[in-house]
Amino acid sequence: MPWSAALPQAMFAHPLVSVVTPIATGSLVGYHTNRKGRTKQVYHSLKKPPLYPPTWAFPVVWTVLYGMMGFAIHHATVSGTIATAYPPSSSSSIVQDWAVKSQTLYISQLALNHLWMPLFFMFRKPAWALADLLLLSGNVATLMHIWWKHDRVAFWLMTPGVTLDVVVQKATPNSTPSSTLPTSFTPTQHISPTTSLPLDISPYAPGTFAHLKGTISTFRGVNQLQLERVFPVRDTNAEMRFLDQRSRFLVEVLDVPWRLGREEVERLRRELDMDEEEEERVRRKRRRREERDRRRMGKMREREERGRVRRIIEGKRVEGVGSGGAGGI
Repeated sequence: MPWSAALPQAMFAHPLVSVVTPIATGSLVGYHTNRKGRTKQVYHSLKKPPLYPPTWAFPVVWTVLYGMMGFAIHHATVSGTIATAYPPSSSSSIVQDWAVKSQTLYISQLALNHLWMPLFFMFRKPAWALADLLLLSGNVATLMHIWWKHDRVAFWLMTPGVTLDVVVQKATPNSTPSSTLPTSFTPTQHISPTTSLPLDISPYAPGTFAHLKGTISTFRGVNQLQLERVFPVRDTNAEMRFLDQRSRFLVEVLDVPWRLGREEVERLRRELDMDEEEEERVRRKRRRREERDRRRMGKMREREERGRVRRIIEGKRVEGVGSGGAGGI
């Protein structure tokens, strides 16, 4: 088979080799960087936020992420391979151009990924590590763009590295405690925002895989998931079933062009006309009410003006009577 810019095609065509290669290379880099405990020393010396994952979660999470990366490039290679004879073999198949490009980008992003750890923890060069992250982000963005157009399964296998805030609603605490001094600690109860059913999130520690369902919202420009239901993903088979289910939904539902039938269009037009008539009726009612208010205010001002004129006339009349009486005396 032809070569990409870095490795032979046969390597990417084998699922086990594709999965094991990034895990093995990442483990070697981590072992070499963490000699004499340098990684832990630097990590514990950093100023961290109140909630941060424990050290044991990093090897677990990165092992899974590297494995998913490897399976993604394997899936992209298989999807981009066209058999020119039957049965297909290494000499009777052609790898499409987009698959070759994705292999090159995959190898370069893997190298940049492995390079960050020694730059930050071994050489203590945070500026270089930041530059490495910027290059890595551009590399991965290009790779994801190619996979989004040609292989959605590979695309979604690379997405676990993206962070999404998950918001879990708390149940309203009891406002009438049984005593002034609590005798025991009451754990926080989480509920679904729509059904108010209890949600148990205690088993989901950092590094745990879970199937989440909820509604997407935005807070200060950050996408969030308002959690409705959560299910544990206990093994790799369950995870792959979930990925297959999500990929099918994206392809069979979201990617299908949305077309309305004639009856649906007519119904929507009638609803639009009814909405416009209702808005016009509300506007006419508002104008009539404002006109009545203006007439009422005008009449009140007229009455006040007539009363003021009458009081002035009566006052002058009283003054005239008083001055006439004084002249007679």
